[in-house]
Amino acid sequence: MLFQYSSVCRVLKVRWLAKEKLRRRKSKNREEAEMSDLEGGGAGVGIGGGSGIGEFMHDAPSPYMTPYQNYYSEQKTSPNSLHSRKTPSAQNLPRPHAQQASLSPGKRPSSPNYHRPSSPLHHQQHQQHQTISFPSLKLSSLIGGGGFGQVWSATYHGTPVAVKILTAQVNLPTPALNEFQSEVMMLSHLRHPNICLFMGANFEAPNRCIVTECVSRGSLWDCLRTKLEPPWKECDNGWVGGWPGGSVAEGTWPFGLVKRVIEGGGRGMAYLHQADPPVLHRDLKSANLLLDDGYNVKICDFGLARLKAYTNSHTGNTGTTQWMAPEVLMNHRYGEKADVYSFGVIIWEVLTRECPFEGMSQIQVAVKVLNEKGRVEVPRWCKTGCPKLAALVDKCLEHSPNLRPSFAQILDAVRQL
Repeated sequence: MLFQYSSVCRVLKVRWLAKEKLRRRKSKNREEAEMSDLEGGGAGVGIGGGSGIGEFMHDAPSPYMTPYQNYYSEQKTSPNSLHSRKTPSAQNLPRPHAQQASLSPGKRPSSPNYHRPSSPLHHQQHQQHQTISFPSLKLSSLIGGGGFGQVWSATYHGTPVAVKILTAQVNLPTPALNEFQSEVMMLSHLRHPNICLFMGANFEAPNRCIVTECVSRGSLWDCLRTKLEPPWKECDNGWVGGWPGGSVAEGTWPFGLVKRVIEGGGRGMAYLHQADPPVLHRDLKSANLLLDDGYNVKICDFGLARLKAYTNSHTGNTGTTQWMAPEVLMNHRYGEKADVYSFGVIIWEVLTRECPFEGMSQIQVAVKVLNEKGRVEVPRWCKTGCPKLAALVDKCLEHSPNLRPSFAQILDAVRQL
């Protein structure tokens, strides 16, 4: 009897193992077929039918859908792991030349788990399209630096460029390297007049870097501290620069230039936020808005905040305290409205040409914003002379994210000034 029982057990075990082996084989074949569709020109290849950066630039029916962008995690996390990066599955990538629907403000995908990583082959092929050989870059001078690394002016085959070299490259952890690669992939799919043009990257240590266009006038932060060049000039006692109220502080930028900067930054951010999934800047400030010869805005350094956290040994929040929304300061989960808060501070900078919370330490700023619900104050001349603009700044700086406008609403408000 015992012998028969043992025999039956062995037979059942053999049958179970055979079924399990068959199930795994079918599952593997199905995954390989899906991966083949993703890599070989199926429903989710590139944008506009192209697989590389050049094809995207010329063939895409609309630049407003970017398949390799980043979406914040649905789980509450520490400041060092906020906003996990994910990549859409093949069925969620836009079909070539398909009509693309924009994402309404605040809308989210129905499931946070609808993404899956791209295949190594697809990633390798895409990386080859955007790789720039470091010896082909002729560095000239150091023009800046920060959490991400050093920024150099350079030329690339005769073209002026900016080169952002990643710091701490030798001991960079694997998650940071993966983050760098995913950020580069995301950057390569973005095209908008108010977004700093991505030209390529180098992926090999010790020269890992991102190469972008060189924007002539530098940052808005610097321009606010230098004299305007013709045809623009600052307001004075005899000229109010077109401001509707007829009275402004001396040295204020003319109304037309202020509108140009706000609209340019707003359009660029609206483009990033309406993508599916939305791209959050996470470190929006005047130093990350560049101005060209015509004082047109080019947004830069979006999406690099998590990389900055890695290169700074996982210390501190992403972003810069004076421009941080309350929910970011509290290490809460945040979305697009955190960028709106930062943009409100930028508008205040353009109006006053001052540094927000001047003379205060980062801790003092955090205490004022969180405990006292403090904010930068719109100048009195703006409240009386241009109350709609003053109200817009106050709306952007609301303590509750739900009370802040979207960038689409900001643009509508500016057009009505």
